[in-house]
Amino acid sequence: MDKRAIVRLEIFMMSPYHNKHKNLQQLFAFIKDFYPSFDSPHFTEEQAFSFLFPKEKYKPNTITKLLSKLLKVVEKFLITDDFLQKEDENKIYLLQLYNNNSLSKLFRSTLTELEKILDNTPVRNKHFYYLQYQLENEYATYLSLNSDTRSEDIRFHELSQAFNKYYLFSKLKLLCLMYNRTQLINVQYDMILMDEILHILDEGVYEDEQGIQMMYKGLRLLMHADVEKYEVLYNLLQEHKNILSPEDYLIILTILENTVNKIFPKENLVRYEELFKLYQNRIAANLHLNQYGYIIPAILSNVVTVALLLGKYEWAENFVIAHKNNLDTSLSNEIYDLCLANIYYNQENYDAARNILLTERFTDVFAKMTVRRLLPKIYYDEKEMELLEANINSSRVYISRLDAIFDSYIQQNQVFYNNLQRLTKIFSSDKNAWKRFHQELSQNPDTFDYFWFLQKFKLYTSS
Repeated sequence: MDKRAIVRLEIFMMSPYHNKHKNLQQLFAFIKDFYPSFDSPHFTEEQAFSFLFPKEKYKPNTITKLLSKLLKVVEKFLITDDFLQKEDENKIYLLQLYNNNSLSKLFRSTLTELEKILDNTPVRNKHFYYLQYQLENEYATYLSLNSDTRSEDIRFHELSQAFNKYYLFSKLKLLCLMYNRTQLINVQYDMILMDEILHILDEGVYEDEQGIQMMYKGLRLLMHADVEKYEVLYNLLQEHKNILSPEDYLIILTILENTVNKIFPKENLVRYEELFKLYQNRIAANLHLNQYGYIIPAILSNVVTVALLLGKYEWAENFVIAHKNNLDTSLSNEIYDLCLANIYYNQENYDAARNILLTERFTDVFAKMTVRRLLPKIYYDEKEMELLEANINSSRVYISRLDAIFDSYIQQNQVFYNNLQRLTKIFSSDKNAWKRFHQELSQNPDTFDYFWFLQKFKLYTSS
């Protein structure tokens, strides 16, 4: 909790309406004195008991029961505080109360206020459509109670439209998440009503509801990826990104990122230009950070890798350094060090790269293998052939001992070391050997450091 929430909690705790127990108020006061770190050696249950009952002997059960009751009050505060900060939901609740108590004038004024709130809400997400549906539902209920139902309209059309939008957006969003998941792991879902919903939207229904349209086009792109559908969705996102919540924006960005890997070959730099563009969108919206403000390790690694492939060395270095204080786990720190080492290598600052790789301690198996691929590239460029040969041999032994679950990963690394060793044995004048090397490399663009090997080929064939 931040300081403002603590102040609100204290007011709540001291209110006799919410808490009638003086002991709980005193216990809260004791705990609050240790906020925010709570790391004092005096922050113990024994000290809390002495604070509440200075003349009594310590009784563990007493303080345990009080802590349990205090938790209940805090939970009640969290629910109340969260609800009170949601003005739109409060209005819906008031509409229901005024309807139930036949307070027509108050109902109409609150209805007008809620309509203004929704009109001024730019975001078109599940929550918005749900509120719109709730508003129409309460209005229809009000009209049915206060009108001549035989001759006056009860806005069933508006109610039906609001429900359709809420359902379609929610269902499309869920289908996107499910369909995307089937492409990441071996799982199958029953896509109930997917074909029917797509048929309706294929007919042009709700073309002016851009939130629904983005989820619809995202699902179509997941089902049949091609460049045209990708560009349509990307342009739609750029034009209407402000109507999406961060959660929905991330869903569409993720669909686009995953699609890039399908429609553009790995050896085509357009693939990385598109990915970099999407990563910049993600970063601009702070969606490269988790809910606690820490950078997601995979995102850090992917962003830097793509930037380096495009030659954006200075940008990559600034990005990494700017996020030094956004690291959470030990893995994040290892990824951070590897990214810096990779940047220094690409800048031909071999000493700085080597210093990180040889002095930092890496524990993650994938981080260790990254080190074992980056170091020999330094040795190769620095023409330290004895160190290079030793690295290749020791790395082959290391990967042979990896668990069988890494079979595919082991094979990729074996191909890397085979290519590297061949590179060291091809004479610059042996054009046929270079041609065979290039042909085999082109047939396997998934090999680690594909572009690095390609660069060496071009370097030798152009000299």
